[in-house]
Amino acid sequence: MNSPSAKRKPVFWMLLFLVPATGCQETAAPRPTAPASNTPPVAMQLAGTSSCSGRACHGNASPVAGQAIQLNEFATWALHDPHVGAYDVLLNERSKKIARNLRIPGEQAENDVRCLACHTNPLAALPDAAPLVQAERRFGVGCESCHGPASGWLVSHTTAEWKKLTVAEKAKQGMYPVQDLAARAEMCAACHVGQPADVAKGLPARDLYHDLLGAGHPRLSFELGSYLSNLAPHWLEKEQEPGHEAKVWAVGQVVSAKSALQLLAERAGNRGRPWPEFAEYDCAACHHDLREPAHWEPDSVKGRAPLGALPWNDWYVTMLPGVLNDRLAAELVELRAQMAKRYPDREKVAQQARDMGRKLSEQQHSLHVRKFDRKAIQQLVASLVQRRQPELRGSWDTTDQLCLALFALTEAAQRDRLHAVELSPLEKRNKINTALQELRDQVTLELNGQRSLRRDAEFRKDLDALLRRLGE
Repeated sequence: MNSPSAKRKPVFWMLLFLVPATGCQETAAPRPTAPASNTPPVAMQLAGTSSCSGRACHGNASPVAGQAIQLNEFATWALHDPHVGAYDVLLNERSKKIARNLRIPGEQAENDVRCLACHTNPLAALPDAAPLVQAERRFGVGCESCHGPASGWLVSHTTAEWKKLTVAEKAKQGMYPVQDLAARAEMCAACHVGQPADVAKGLPARDLYHDLLGAGHPRLSFELGSYLSNLAPHWLEKEQEPGHEAKVWAVGQVVSAKSALQLLAERAGNRGRPWPEFAEYDCAACHHDLREPAHWEPDSVKGRAPLGALPWNDWYVTMLPGVLNDRLAAELVELRAQMAKRYPDREKVAQQARDMGRKLSEQQHSLHVRKFDRKAIQQLVASLVQRRQPELRGSWDTTDQLCLALFALTEAAQRDRLHAVELSPLEKRNKINTALQELRDQVTLELNGQRSLRRDAEFRKDLDALLRRLGE
């Protein structure tokens, strides 16, 4: 990386470890339109990521064995977590090009709230944030972006009394319950899927709408399980319950869909926004090859929507019928039909999206207590087997999500089989990796030549056979 930040970064981090853990107590100002009485004082106060970096806190160079809090969490995050570089991305050439396309003054994406909302702590993104709060941007997506504004609990969470508090009592002081899977998924989805603005909490909109996509921003395709699998953990996971990977997959599907529907409801319901919003649709509907048919376009895309209408981008909803046993299938069909119209009724779309979002919230709570044992995993696989029909998995997104589901359920099933086997953790891990590699070999994506998810009939036959075997 040739950006100025890359050259300063080593010095920046070395100096950081010398900063005393006092934090920045200055308060980020809420938006002018937010009534002061609606904003809990703790919600607007950042202690600063540097407040976690002391060696006696979370900045130790090595873990302390035998403790749930190993004191090296900050160091692990700073060295290995990609979120730490989220702000620096705004300084590279690609971001400058996006800023130029968006007519951002000075081509400075690092000063635009639309970019800062996800590339740093959203409470530090607003232009009227206090200077010390704006300094928090340099940490990228820092500690308080996920754990909550710490000024209300920075001192108290170091005491013995803190351990006696319930999760709800800690949340009242501003700590976000990331140990809860659904809560963690919601925190991730707020940026990786999107979220409307929350004026009362001082949170800007996190919305990758079509103008930003057209300017060159990559499309977001969030899937909780794969993201967590590729994230270097700076925490100790408790002993995982049976079927953990399957539960992560199911919760991720529901939470991501809920976030996408909430964003859809805001886009459609806000009369001040253009409609239809093209970011809601399948990119391939417009961005396709000039050949007829396009060499990478799925066979089933023809006839999916009438001429002049655009197929809805169903990345976040395509797996819902399988997860929820078709309980929302009718509503989903109705919403998809409305979105497929040449001129979808924005009021109806907003209402349908809001209703589905509320129902998904209810289902999310049921997933919290749902057991993902061997029988439950078999039922999930059986629901995926039904997607062998081309019309159900004809799009790239549907097939991609299907493959991600297979990996999650395969790992969960393998862990369940190995649970009672007397093997070392390393041996169990190796066996699981072997099973996943075998599955990966069967669904390999070779985009540079020989095989294609979209056009290769042999691949489709192989995937059908694999689904049938998994369903037996």
